[in-house]
Amino acid sequence: MSFSHNSLKNILSKPTNFNYVNNGLHNNVREEDLFFTAFKHTPIGIVIIDEKSQIFKVNNSFFNYLKIPSHNVTGEKFGKAFSCKVLANTNLECGECEACSVCHTQKCINDILLYEEPINNIDLCHQFIIDDQHMTRWFLTSAKPIFFNNKKYVLMSFVDITKRKRIEDQLTILGITDELTGLYNRRYLVDHCKKMIHDSINSSRIMSLVIIDIDNFKYINDTYGHSVGDDVLVTFADTLRDNLRNCDLVGRYGGEEFIIALPDTPIYTANKVLTRIQNVFKQLSYLRFNKPISFSAGLIQIPSNYQDYLSFEDLLERADSLLYWAKNKQKGTIKAEILM
Repeated sequence: MSFSHNSLKNILSKPTNFNYVNNGLHNNVREEDLFFTAFKHTPIGIVIIDEKSQIFKVNNSFFNYLKIPSHNVTGEKFGKAFSCKVLANTNLECGECEACSVCHTQKCINDILLYEEPINNIDLCHQFIIDDQHMTRWFLTSAKPIFFNNKKYVLMSFVDITKRKRIEDQLTILGITDELTGLYNRRYLVDHCKKMIHDSINSSRIMSLVIIDIDNFKYINDTYGHSVGDDVLVTFADTLRDNLRNCDLVGRYGGEEFIIALPDTPIYTANKVLTRIQNVFKQLSYLRFNKPISFSAGLIQIPSNYQDYLSFEDLLERADSLLYWAKNKQKGTIKAEILM
């Protein structure tokens, strides 16, 4: 069964009342009415896009996913119709912003119109603003080209997977995070640190690697109890977070040991950063535990022209030997070395 462009529009504009059809009407009408009823009330979201990338029709389920009232959006583009956050407080249309060039929804529509190949079960994120509230919905999306009266359309289906995505994100965070401190755990820390070292060497960029050990931590645990020891670790982790850049990598290596990787950072800059962290940590620990607590650190710089191949384990051993020297010779100090 096929429909003309006008016929399709008429079908999708009929009132949602299946009961008005009676046996005296042509079978065609009954099928058209059933088609419209199914479109409006199917439990998955459906959006039909025309050749100009403009919305032709939207069913109730998609509006319900976004928790906005059903209204006429025919002729509008996806982002404008559904309050894309990129377009908020602008006079721009969907597709005119720089960010639109990386919009997966728009790319999906463009690819279908251009290549006429179906897209099956991809995850799409829609971020939008409703009543000044920033919202995010994730959809499992499929799309395919359909043709009516020699006109091309994109038929898109959307299944809301936002809850699943949130659970997946939570599980991912749990899998890479140290439960006590909230920093990266040992497994993720080591894996990501290896990648950072590899990238720095391959791109001929310097990098500093640090291993830290909180001084006299066993004494703190034995004297004041493990709950105080845990509080000390959390305080130190907060200090690290507050005094490092977003591009720096920091995690708990085990016990009271922590590792920091500082990309594009020469040794003298890394030493200044660690000195600042040392001073802040001493002040915080004095305020919270009536005792200034220090740490010792081993610091190495991997130069931009580093030729000697050493594994992450070898590099960490070099830094650890410097840490060992600091803890045994002069606690509360930072022992540093530039690799040649």
